[in-house]
Formats: sequence, structure tokens, C-alpha cells
Amino acid sequence: MKSYISLPNSILKRHRIVLCIVTTAFFWSSCSDTPLSGAQAFEDASVIESHIIKSLDGYVMGYSYSISHRGEPVIIKSGGYARNGTDGKREFRTDDKMHIAHLSQFITSVASIIFLNQREMNVDSKIHSYLPSWWEIGGNVENISFANLLTHQTGFKRLGSQRPNAATIDSIQVMVEIGSEPDPIQKFSNQNYAMLRILIPNILDRESGLLGPVPVDIDYGIVFRDYIRKQVIPLAGLSEFDLNTFYTIDDPVLAYYSVDDTGSGYGGNWNFLLLSGAFGYVINIEDMTNFWNSFWYQNNFINREDQSWIIDSNAGLFDTITRNDQTYHIQTGSWTYASNQAGQHKRVETIAAHLPGDWDIIIFTNSPHKDRKSLLDVVISSFDRL
Repeated sequence: MKSYISLPNSILKRHRIVLCIVTTAFFWSSCSDTPLSGAQAFEDASVIESHIIKSLDGYVMGYSYSISHRGEPVIIKSGGYARNGTDGKREFRTDDKMHIAHLSQFITSVASIIFLNQREMNVDSKIHSYLPSWWEIGGNVENISFANLLTHQTGFKRLGSQRPNAATIDSIQVMVEIGSEPDPIQKFSNQNYAMLRILIPNILDRESGLLGPVPVDIDYGIVFRDYIRKQVIPLAGLSEFDLNTFYTIDDPVLAYYSVDDTGSGYGGNWNFLLLSGAFGYVINIEDMTNFWNSFWYQNNFINREDQSWIIDSNAGLFDTITRNDQTYHIQTGSWTYASNQAGQHKRVETIAAHLPGDWDIIIFTNSPHKDRKSLLDVVISSFDRL
């Protein structure tokens, strides 16, 4: 639940800073024996923040970020521009929703575990009996489990799996018919998570007949989206409307090629309803922070056993880094696009990081970094300032 204390406007200026009331009744006690006071947490967060701003301000078009301690947001801010002068210049706000790219897969992994638990199923359940009945099942598909999907270990033969159209039902059907090759090595594919957008609605359809007699791609997308919004998002204290699968606002955040891009941005008419299992959720930094913190600290959101499985299996968590005998859990999201001017490919990124000492940092940007610095570098170098 959101319970922020806002600082005076004279301090806020054009940014928003929030310091939470510390509540621990529903949170795991996995933290240090002597927690930081609110004042000390804010002081330490300010040290991290100063380097984040130094790393991003003037280097990306716009950004928002949050710094939390022990599951409580300490600072949430934004900077730069959501839209440049060509597109009606305005500043990036903390309540601006934007496309979070593959960071979506963290939300999908948590939602899938919650879904399976609600039906007394588990991650080892095989997927083939829950696929559309008219699909042909290729070799080895009968051995694929939900765990294989969530950990990118399906062995499916990738058919342009990184392209958006590879996540639609037609592409997934072809992939299933071709079959898979057993492969214990994690190989990232959007199609693994997109398949959950087919499986979950099929199971719901058997329970309640939600899909209709001849379902098409959009039917699966709507049923999947509604499950996420009505059954999962509220568990993190959010409204079902806090997470979108397309832009519904008049003045959305746009993506730009660079910090000094004077051309038109893009993204205002994106619709990821048919891709939302794999990527494409639209959410703001405040609500993503609540969802992320709920996963790590709130035991009435997901139980500790399932939390451990997601972490240990890297399900929706693509990087587990060990530095100086300490563990960093990093979930990144990025999408690549080409400039109309130079034709070069650059990355727009998002990141969520669970760091030693129960610190958490989330950053959204809407352009690549001017110096090609990754958000992982920004997070690690900023946290190292403590």
C-alpha cells in the first residue's frame, strides 16, 4: 500500500521526493538486526541518488527512479523529459507510465506462480495438456513444464523469437508443432513467456468458459490481462488500472534515439495486449516499486518457498551477481530500435535491482545512454557510493 510523506514544495522543486512511514507488520524479517532509522535511510539513499542523477541527467532524454530500504520507498524522483520540444516538451513525472520491456517477465513469473498455487498445481506440471486442443504437438513438447517456460529452458527452436510478432499465437503454434530439443541451458526467448498468455487463459476457460468457442489472439490477450490486473496486481496493494497493456493517456512518455534527439519520438500508440506475457506492460515507477518490494518483503503476496524458487531459478531474474561475497539480484529490460537518421541500433533500458543490506533500486529511461553506459553500471556504481 502507498503511504508516503511528501516534503515541502520548496524542497521538491520539479521532482517528487517521498519518504515512507515504516511499517513492518506484513514484512519478512530477513534484514539486519539493527535497521536504519528513517533519517539514516534517507541520508544513505541520498548518497546513492546523487550518483544516479550524475549518471543520468543530460545523458538520457528522461528518467524516473526509486530507492527503497527494507521494502519501503525512501526516494522516488524523475528528471529530464518525457517528450521533447518536437513532441510538445514536458518533464518526466514519477506517475508517468511507460513500457518496461523485458522487466515485464518478472511480473509474469510472479503471476504464474500465484496462478498455479491457486489451482494446486506446481511449476513441474506439464504444459501440453493445457495448450489449445487443435494444435499439433511436436517432439518433446509433452516433457516441457511450466518451470521450463519460466526459466527459459524449453529447448524450443526459436523462430525469430526476439521479434514482437514471434509472441503472437500463430507463431507460438508453429513453434509447438515443430517441437523442441531438450536443453538444460537457459536460452532467453520471448516465446517462452508469451506461451503463458495462452496457457493461463486456456486453464481459466476450462473453469469459466471465458474464451468463447473459437478464440482468437485478442481473446487470449484480454483474458490474460484481466487475470493479471484483477487477481495479481491487487495483492501488491495496487489498483487493477495501475498496470496497462497499452497506452490510454493523451500525453504518453515517448522513446527517443538519444538525449539530444530533435526528431519525433515513438511509442504513444503502442499496444502490447497480444505480447504482454513476454513483454510490454506499461506501469509507472511508483507502482513498479510497490510490486517489486512486495515480492521481496511482503509475505502475504508470495510465500517464501515460491520466492526462493523464483530467485534460485532465475525465473524472470536474468542476472544474479556476486561481488565481494555479496549477492545482487538484477532484472533488466531493454528493447532495440534503429534511428531514422543513422540506422544504428541502440538500447532503451529499465532495471530493478535487489541489493545487499536490503536496498532496492529501480530505474526507467526513455532513450539510450549518451555514453552507452548500461543501467546495470549506473546501479552498481551508485550503490558502491554507500
